[in-house]
Amino acid sequence: MKNANVTFEGAPTFTHYTDAGHGWVEVPKDLASALGFVDEISSYSFHNEDNYYLEEDSDAGLLINALKNRGQEFNMDNLNTDEGDSFIRSLSSVRSR
Repeated sequence: MKNANVTFEGAPTFTHYTDAGHGWVEVPKDLASALGFVDEISSYSFHNEDNYYLEEDSDAGLLINALKNRGQEFNMDNLNTDEGDSFIRSLSSVRSR
């Protein structure tokens, strides 16, 4: 599906999860595949059955750049875990370290 014709109705909204130490942007796996950057995601990102949680310092840029290169506007919702670690830290790494 790499470089597939991806269309959106309006500006999509992605969730930026943070805890005291780090942050990740959630993106559906099928969208990441369609935008063509799955093979570039580092071991600092995590995943579950449906989504990637892209590490904010580098991998989130893959999503942002793919959208900007298509002229696609988007929104970010921020969800912060005030105490303890985010649930994301318990997920599997995208690539083994």
